[in-house]
Amino acid sequence: MEAVNTQVVQRSNYLIDYGKENFAYQESMCFSSLFTALLAYIFLALFLALSSIKWTRENIVKRLVPKPGEGPSEAARKTAFFTYHYIAEVS
Repeated sequence: MEAVNTQVVQRSNYLIDYGKENFAYQESMCFSSLFTALLAYIFLALFLALSSIKWTRENIVKRLVPKPGEGPSEAARKTAFFTYHYIAEVS
């Protein structure tokens, strides 16, 4: 999502003026090991390649994506977690 988020943040900076001259925005992902990072990279590259082919996108990717209204159960949502860290510097 970095490509989209970066544009949104830059547009917000333009409209709100966070500090145009010294403003920087960056996203990153952290992995527990190099192996995990490589697996994520391979999976994302494969997903991007397959989703760029019309037949694959229409016949396989659509089956992997949940239908509207589908999603994890309430029990799964209660036991799930998501960790994020915000790091901000003001100069």
